[in-house]
Amino acid sequence: MDFAIRQDLGINLGGKVHKIQLSADIFNLANLINPEWGARYNVPGEFNYYYLYQMEKLVADPANGNKVTKPTFTYRGGNESGKASQDISNFSSRWQARLGIRYIFN
Repeated sequence: MDFAIRQDLGINLGGKVHKIQLSADIFNLANLINPEWGARYNVPGEFNYYYLYQMEKLVADPANGNKVTKPTFTYRGGNESGKASQDISNFSSRWQARLGIRYIFN
């Protein structure tokens, strides 16, 4: 959710109207109100390649007479879990503000 406000100010000089427009924009207003809102989370990695888990090795399964191997994995998120294990997209998850001034020609 974004927020924008504009105000035109004008003055008549020599039969011509000169206008200045003041503007204020707030992008991701929800994140400004509450840091938990408006955040975008994603799984770290490249497109179609996620590396939250890494296969370390294949080990023999004693329950099947060591015939079938099963993989062992390492969780790469450290001690983090849930949202903490995911990256937050920097600029799209943070609120931003922009102030502007514009002279309007007639």
